[in-house]
Amino acid sequence: MGGENGFFPRAKKLNPVLLVLSVLQIYERPVQQSGVHTDSGGFLALALGIAISIMELVHVYDLFMGIGGMAESIAGFMRRCEDSLG
Repeated sequence: MGGENGFFPRAKKLNPVLLVLSVLQIYERPVQQSGVHTDSGGFLALALGIAISIMELVHVYDLFMGIGGMAESIAGFMRRCEDSLG
């Protein structure tokens, strides 16, 4: 699919980065005491969350634009087939 348009290779480059960052977000330290607990990650956790969100939006945008490009090329192919048939 990468040969179809430039969006799929661009989206593919973000896959390893998002995989590593999402694995880091999955782990949570076990709770030592009962009661209400808050995350003390502070600014680093906020910055990481914003960066991941932006990368995910870019990734989804690239995938959808790639799919749109494929749909346009298929529609063009179908029109050429219809024109050749009469």
